[in-house]
This record gives sequence, C-alpha cells and structure tokens, in this order.
Amino acid sequence: MFLIFNLQRLDVVPSADLGMRRGVQLAYGLKSLPTPELVYKTALRWQPYRSIASIYLWNAVKLKISLDAPR
Repeated sequence: MFLIFNLQRLDVVPSADLGMRRGVQLAYGLKSLPTPELVYKTALRWQPYRSIASIYLWNAVKLKISLDAPR
C-alpha cells in the first residue's frame, strides 16, 4: 500500500491483501476467496498498471459492485 499510495508506483499488486482478494473474487465471479498466488497470476495480465487495477478492485469491493452483473 505504501508503494501504491505514497510512492505512486504503477505496477504493484498486493496479492495477499484481503480487499484485493475479494475484488478478484468479485470481478471473476469466483465462489471462494482466491489464494494470493492466484491473485498474483491473474494480475500478470494487468502489467504495467497493476496498481490502478488494484485501486479499481478495492473500490468495487467497497461499493459492492459486481463487475459481471447485467446493467
């Protein structure tokens, strides 16, 4: 979190963070909470902007938004 918010690094993924894990679960419609390893592997596709994706996922969890929900 320090790297993302204070040092403003663009390519950091906090894979063990509970909010991040719940965000990945929500975004990908997983039934169970993903492991930090699965979050890390999933986030490889988001390079070089993994920090930005992390912020979006945290906000989705905070707002309880399902990214797969029909609109």
